[in-house]
Amino acid sequence: MLDVATTLGIRAQIGSMKVLTSAERLGNISVIDATDNSAHNLIAIHPNTNFAFVGNLESRFIQGLSITNGTAANTGSAVDVTEPPLAISIDRGGKFLYVVQPSILKTFAIADNGSLGTPSSIEIPHSNGILFDPTDQFMYLLTDEDNTVKAYSLLNGQITWIQDSAPLDPTVLSMAIDPNGNFIIVANSTGTVSKIGLGQSGNLEGITLGPVANDLTSIQLLAPMVIDPSGTFVIVTYQNLGDSTTYLQSIRISDMSLNGAALSILDSQPTSLSFDAVDSTLYLSGHSNAIDVYSVDALNGNITPF
Repeated sequence: MLDVATTLGIRAQIGSMKVLTSAERLGNISVIDATDNSAHNLIAIHPNTNFAFVGNLESRFIQGLSITNGTAANTGSAVDVTEPPLAISIDRGGKFLYVVQPSILKTFAIADNGSLGTPSSIEIPHSNGILFDPTDQFMYLLTDEDNTVKAYSLLNGQITWIQDSAPLDPTVLSMAIDPNGNFIIVANSTGTVSKIGLGQSGNLEGITLGPVANDLTSIQLLAPMVIDPSGTFVIVTYQNLGDSTTYLQSIRISDMSLNGAALSILDSQPTSLSFDAVDSTLYLSGHSNAIDVYSVDALNGNITPF
């Protein structure tokens, strides 16, 4: 377990999320409070890892941070986005910061020094997740207003709706995208995960379901979920009903089968899972102000604490 002053990666539902590098993750990460002194439980780290943006689910400010040798410091003034964000994300090319709000998606151009330009806005349904395909040509929103995934084109700098998926579970929790952009996995409140294929034009294809446990009435899936860098396994978090113990479980995506035994973890309120694409290390962050580190076997999906 790595102690940190403020856990990075909380509620970061973004394909471009990168956790600390091997050199950086050994040091404490001190994050300065934003203008309103709120805690940071939203974060989007720029692909070059030199700066990041943080926010809070109960604050209307987004603060830029510079990151040097694992130490974060405020850059400029916090940006007032007028209402609290539900999610923030940076596209894989690092050109734009996207801020998801209850009925609006705001897009900020990111300058080379990390400063934000004047935002553009479009109306969207109430959403709790945002992802980008590896080419940055398409964007996907997880909308808990109607429990669908919505596909958008980003071609020519315009956000254009393409298609909605069929309605999913009565309550959708989170989603993760295959590193190759072939499919999206959605965590559902009924203890299932939905796999949605992605076409070359960003369109959404067929949906398949897979259980997380044999007795679906005995578990409650939690929001944190991530796909490993090879696209072979999806890692989910869940609790048994009536039991506060939290578990990590890997699922083989090809046939939605469970792989290895579920691993109990210390944090009862995990908020984010992230893979280091360099060495396939799994990081879990939550409310314990620490980052738990795990290895995931590339062949069988077994999860082992470091």
